[in-house]
Amino acid sequence: MTDRYCLACNDYRIRHGTEPSDRELSAHLTGQGLLGRGQQPVSPSYLRRHFLRWRIHHLWAQHRTHTQAPSPARIARECARHGMTRQYNHPITAQYIEELGPHFERRWQTLNSVQTVDVLTRRPPQALIELRNHAHRHP
Repeated sequence: MTDRYCLACNDYRIRHGTEPSDRELSAHLTGQGLLGRGQQPVSPSYLRRHFLRWRIHHLWAQHRTHTQAPSPARIARECARHGMTRQYNHPITAQYIEELGPHFERRWQTLNSVQTVDVLTRRPPQALIELRNHAHRHP
């Protein structure tokens, strides 16, 4: 399900030109018909736990559109330029990104597979379409 939430986060970013807060993303998911346990809105605290990985994945995916093996060191420098840090203000290191690499590659393959469709519309998610278009326009 976190892949769906990641796509929704990207969709929000595209639609609003900014990253959502945890509450904004929860409301956005609800608006798309994606609910959490007990058919309630997805908990903002649950979403908050994933934001950093989604932000890093977004940068990684931009590199992945142009290379089979994105450079963890390069992505770590880009994270620093964006002011991104881990808990307790620890820097995001190349080693950390390297550890996330298999997870990011799995998400990349999932979100870019021909079979990836929106479960509500049965079409490729608009966020995915926009991300692909953006990646091709901004190498």
